[in-house]
Amino acid sequence: MLTPEQIEALRDAASHITDPINDYLIGDIARRISEVGQLTSTAAYEVWMAQQLGTSQRQVKKEVRKRLKVSNRELKKLMTQAAEVGYDFDLKRLPVQAVPFRANESLQQIVAAAVELAGKDLNNITQTLGMVDPFGKALPLQDVYRSCTDFAFKQVITGASDYNTAIRTACANIAKYGVRTIDYESGVHTSLEAAVRRNIMGGLGLMNEQIEQVNHDEMGCNGWEISAHANSAPDHEPIQGKQYSDAEYTALNNSLVRRIGTLNCGHVAFPIILGINSPQYSDAELTDLRRQNEVGITYQGKHYTGYEATQMQRKIERSIRVQKNRILVDKATGDADKRTIDQIKLHQIKLRQLNEEYRRFSQAAGLRTESERTWVVGFSREQATRANIGAEQYYQKWSKEISVNSSIETLAKYYDVKYTNSPRYERLQGYAKAVEKGDISPLVGFDLYEEVSAEIRERLVGATTSTGITIESFTTHFVDRVIGQTSTPHKGMRCGVSIEDALDALLNPIKLDDIRLMDDGDIRQTLYGSKAAVTISVRDKRLIQTNPNSERPANKSQVEISDF
Repeated sequence: MLTPEQIEALRDAASHITDPINDYLIGDIARRISEVGQLTSTAAYEVWMAQQLGTSQRQVKKEVRKRLKVSNRELKKLMTQAAEVGYDFDLKRLPVQAVPFRANESLQQIVAAAVELAGKDLNNITQTLGMVDPFGKALPLQDVYRSCTDFAFKQVITGASDYNTAIRTACANIAKYGVRTIDYESGVHTSLEAAVRRNIMGGLGLMNEQIEQVNHDEMGCNGWEISAHANSAPDHEPIQGKQYSDAEYTALNNSLVRRIGTLNCGHVAFPIILGINSPQYSDAELTDLRRQNEVGITYQGKHYTGYEATQMQRKIERSIRVQKNRILVDKATGDADKRTIDQIKLHQIKLRQLNEEYRRFSQAAGLRTESERTWVVGFSREQATRANIGAEQYYQKWSKEISVNSSIETLAKYYDVKYTNSPRYERLQGYAKAVEKGDISPLVGFDLYEEVSAEIRERLVGATTSTGITIESFTTHFVDRVIGQTSTPHKGMRCGVSIEDALDALLNPIKLDDIRLMDDGDIRQTLYGSKAAVTISVRDKRLIQTNPNSERPANKSQVEISDF
């Protein structure tokens, strides 16, 4: 039997079998797109197409065949090791003398047949390779090379976009989706990694079932036990860890949508002698596994079962791999002089952000981080270091431009704010957005922004309006309006509002707007004081925005307080 941990390790190894093929193809097509973007005439492009594209197709086939040989060697090693580990486990549990794995001819024949079949499947998969072009179509390699280079050339030669933008757009889907396998009848396409993993694990599962059946028959077994593990998927959780007679197990397995033994889940069944082999897990232990799965975690306000947390972890790992591919495409399409520095560093800072999210989510869920799952061939330690440096440089530039750097000095501190202090991160997001829109000047600085926020919280939150609403919170937009674009009147610029004037509008309004129902279901009302107007959410008891009275919009539905 293979343990859940061993199955996970096999699944990871299967995912990387074709990494050499994936790495070569992504780098090759990105480099050629970069070359064609520099051509300056249709005639030059046609010559390039005749000379380069034909040569490239022959070279691609040659390189894929060469890398496929390496993949097949790794595949044989993987399957043989899996068979031996599973066989040895059964020998230790069953009270029967058996032939060692290497000397067991029937098992060696099963393994040899499984390896041969898996090799053929892998070869068949490589015959359906393709990529996604700039228009979102999954095309065979020859067609996608032509589509991507055509796109880049036409964008540049017609002036529709500059060189950098054309290359970036032409390569975007290549980096995002990587190498695909395409079912030409249905048009459905799957990542090469996922297709190979599914096929290899299916082959391993079939081989494992055959070996377990041989063990079952040769050792006189009459039943099966299904393995158990934490954070099981809902469809397998009720049946894991239990023992079944031969007939019960066959009926159960045939009724499942995802059969036990395919190894695309973490469960296997191993032979037992009923009444002799004790279950690996007691009923109490299985109940505890179910309870822990259900309890799960709450992360940033969202609940995840244990199983859902593992799936979220896989999702972040996939995102990290995509981001690494984007950085490798950046490298393949040219040096920094040919691309905007900011674009490259944006990819680097996104990678840093994903790595931080992966670390923090895994820690919160009590899951081990598995760097091998985020590994991309060609993305070296040097690349990782360069990406971290680039991300830090980009953050320093950005934080200085909007005057955040004195408050949150490093990218690490920025992530600390983001993941451990959500109210402060909300203020930071509001401040950055306001500066970007021009609602406040970057000269204000985040320090002052936080001081104003604190004063609003101290003096306005808790105040009860003349209409009986006790204020409980405020938006960052309200902070923007208090600060304003200028402290003295200038044409086209909004003055700020003092907190005293905002408080006066809440407590002693001269006029009231009619209550308004917003599209999102919120209920709002504007109160006009002698110097300022304040809009509040009646439903949420929240300060929305404020304006000095000189900027008050005309409103026919205003009601004089004296009318009451």
